[in-house]
Amino acid sequence: MVYPALLTIGTLVATLGIGPLSSPTSVASAVVSTPQITAVTPSAPPAGTEALLIRVDGLDFLPGLELGFTGPDGAMRRVSGDEIRSRTATSFQASVTFALPGAYTLIVTNRDGGVSPPFIVKTGAARAPNAPVITSVRPAEPEHRADPQMLVVEGLRFDDGLRVTVTDPMGGDLSEVTVAKVTMTTFEMTLVMAHPGDYTLVVTSASGVVSNRMIIPVR
Repeated sequence: MVYPALLTIGTLVATLGIGPLSSPTSVASAVVSTPQITAVTPSAPPAGTEALLIRVDGLDFLPGLELGFTGPDGAMRRVSGDEIRSRTATSFQASVTFALPGAYTLIVTNRDGGVSPPFIVKTGAARAPNAPVITSVRPAEPEHRADPQMLVVEGLRFDDGLRVTVTDPMGGDLSEVTVAKVTMTTFEMTLVMAHPGDYTLVVTSASGVVSNRMIIPVR
């Protein structure tokens, strides 16, 4: 026996071309991340042949991301894996070489295919040939504490008699920073970082030449 109501429903479905409903899983899998770069520190990195550790701030940064940057000569390089450090959803650090003066285009690509809009960074004045270079600080994300703690600074062209300037998140320079065990590529500094936020480190050589700025994110 054929029931008219069922026949009518079947005809309506066939006429409208209604297919099987998509499952929630298939809909969710189609969503792609939307990374975005909002700032780069230093904002005007000096051009030079040594790699600098820059900080990239933004949104929707996922594990395994890749940073692509295109220089003034049109050549593109990709930074990924161990060259990406201290990643969170809103920031990460990357080791980048700004070999030529000019404008660089930075793009973040997440593993799920999400791509950020291009972000332009213009280099500042070239580094002096004998300037010290800070490449990293260990630990990379120290915790804020009321008592002194020791950090290891790594880089190039450190010398006896160097001075360090550490600026706290409120913009004030720390008055008590002790430097020890200086070699050409590393030294230790002991200081109190009592507040969470971004601290800025700059090294000045004994001859007065100033390094790049290094951001130390303190949790």
